[in-house]
Amino acid sequence: MAKQKKINLPYSRKEMVDSLCAKWNSMRESSPDHNQLSLEQFRDLARTETDDELFRDCCNSSKKEGITLSEFMTRYV
Repeated sequence: MAKQKKINLPYSRKEMVDSLCAKWNSMRESSPDHNQLSLEQFRDLARTETDDELFRDCCNSSKKEGITLSEFMTRYV
């Protein structure tokens, strides 16, 4: 098994999960679809991701909103 290179990310795992969960919660509140994952289900799912996947999700979410990653993290953490 090859060793994976450890990358220092600018945010902690907890911060990234919390921000994605806050974003998910805000989307759920504005949607009439009640068949979506609950906040707890989404948090459990987010926790299964690697740090790199979480970071990529945060970057993609910030891009979709047209804001910087820093602004995204500040808004949702």
